[in-house]
Amino acid sequence: MADFFKSSILYLDRLEKYKQEKPYEIILDISDPAFATGPEAAQTNMEDSPHEVTIQNARRKKDDFKIGIHGFQFAHFPSSLRDKDFDNLKLVESVYYTEVQDLVKSLFGKPMQIFIVNHQRRKRNAGITENVDIPYRQPVPTAHADYSPNGAKACVAELLKSNPELSGQYIEMIKQVAPPGPLPAR
Repeated sequence: MADFFKSSILYLDRLEKYKQEKPYEIILDISDPAFATGPEAAQTNMEDSPHEVTIQNARRKKDDFKIGIHGFQFAHFPSSLRDKDFDNLKLVESVYYTEVQDLVKSLFGKPMQIFIVNHQRRKRNAGITENVDIPYRQPVPTAHADYSPNGAKACVAELLKSNPELSGQYIEMIKQVAPPGPLPAR
């Protein structure tokens, strides 16, 4: 694989309307009568355009990145689960969550409590254009941040509701991302 390649990423257009209303996308099927949204409701108010970007393949430099310096790090993370196992929520929570917790502990090398607050499985299905009535969501084709500062605060506030003993303690949020495709076997 080349060290650099061109790709297209969708970026939100800078429109005047976003000064008055926040961009949004509703994942649920709002045409369902159960939602009673009315004829003026829209699935999204977002307008975006593709932008060509140069992407660098980090595989040859993956050992150069450290979470304490760069804010992210690559780690070899074989799982005992196979691709089809990720369709089983109980298996993911009982096996994969433990594997992720063990990985994070090994990367930081110090005792810590680790709470997994959510996970999403995304699978590309070219025949499906909306994230409706499927057991997993499609990959996101737009440039985005998974947590805004307010979103991160809300996530921590939710964690503190069920773990009040953590109040006042230092809390870090770490996002673990598995590569697309099958995971390496253990």
